[in-house]
Amino acid sequence: MRIKPMILIVLTLATSIACSGSTTGMQPDHNNYQLTLIKDCQVVGQYPMSAEQIKHYLQLKQHEQEMQQLEQPLQQFEAQSEQLADEVERLSSLALQETDTELHIDKRYMALQQETARQLEALVSHHQADFDALAAQGDKIAATASKFEQAIKSGIEGIDFDQIQISDAGKAADTRYCQLNISRL
Repeated sequence: MRIKPMILIVLTLATSIACSGSTTGMQPDHNNYQLTLIKDCQVVGQYPMSAEQIKHYLQLKQHEQEMQQLEQPLQQFEAQSEQLADEVERLSSLALQETDTELHIDKRYMALQQETARQLEALVSHHQADFDALAAQGDKIAATASKFEQAIKSGIEGIDFDQIQISDAGKAADTRYCQLNISRL
């Protein structure tokens, strides 16, 4: 197997989250998850997940939901910071006018540019706690993903595969999202 482990985990999570929701709106039975191993878009094995695998998988899903909540305040930050950065760039171009022989500095625009840059710095400082929380959550996800990866590896040694799907037992493998030659990532 030539796929890097963290890429495998990310692909596993993305596929499983897309595929694991209950179609009836009811909560799935957490004791019936299964791993589907895929090689070249063909199912090469299906195995029930162990209690340890399920525990780490559900922790990852919980961490993902927490990450989504932590990202919400930063959506507004993104729009504001982009607007301020564009304004800094615009004012900078107005503050410095250059010809072949002269450089003209407009101090009024330079002062406005500096004030806008300070506003941008203040905005970043205001959201520093949000950035720190995202970083901490990312560390949690990485630690849990590592445990999840180890738990999965222990049950599928020696099997040649390039993708994994996680689903409720009884559901057929869904290869619609299969990627041939994914090991080239």
